[in-house]
Amino acid sequence: MRRERERQWLRLTAFTVIWVVTVGIWIWARLTASTNMRNDMTDVLVIGLRSLVDQSIVLVVIAAPFLAGLWVVLARRERFEMRRDHSMATLRELTPDRFEDWCAARFRDLGYEVKSVGGQGDHGIDLIATKDGEKTAVQCRRFAKTRPVSEPQLRDLYGSMHAIGANRAVMVTTGRYTSSARDWARAKPIDLWGPDQLGKAAASTFSVTSGPAPELAPSLGRCPWSDSPLVVRTNRATSEKFIGCSDYPACKYTRPLATRDSRAQRQPPRLG
Repeated sequence: MRRERERQWLRLTAFTVIWVVTVGIWIWARLTASTNMRNDMTDVLVIGLRSLVDQSIVLVVIAAPFLAGLWVVLARRERFEMRRDHSMATLRELTPDRFEDWCAARFRDLGYEVKSVGGQGDHGIDLIATKDGEKTAVQCRRFAKTRPVSEPQLRDLYGSMHAIGANRAVMVTTGRYTSSARDWARAKPIDLWGPDQLGKAAASTFSVTSGPAPELAPSLGRCPWSDSPLVVRTNRATSEKFIGCSDYPACKYTRPLATRDSRAQRQPPRLG
């Protein structure tokens, strides 16, 4: 919302400048074309206005390259933000497992050795990233845009970091952080990665020139309870897959994952 207001303000400013320049040129042309001066007072007024318009035109000519450069910068910024927003929407449609894989790939891009540790006894840690002898505990949370990571969740991550003997921790989320969570994490060895950081990486990852995008979850429809997208989840205790709401744990809707055989059994018989 704030970025949209900034873009609107910049567009309005550019439009105002163009409008002033156009009106100034029109007044200057009218004054230049006028040859019949009715009296001395009119002469003084016309000469004064003409001088003002001439100075304005000089300023506009000087400022024109800067205005053109501003337009180019704004256009590039808007294209990048649109690509980033689209990429963040793509990330939020990934299954939790695919999102963890994507996060692991980003750490590998930064030169880390990454190990997935999801499962029982993982202390809530999804990845362990190691670089230069330093161990980093990573927790990946594929949340809805408005769903926050709170201070208690960061406290749990901080405790898990010490439990596994890590030097640092990184919370990665497609949602947002509460102000109390940011304040608590300040001056602690915890990095908070949110849409601002992920968006830049996602815009590069999902661009046309960077290769294929990660495999997305098939369309499973929307949750009948929260209207959020349904995703495939894995029961860490039994390793069985099931369908659940992407807004978990706020919404705990689940249903069994239909296998190919079970879907085939439910299909009506065909004639001939």
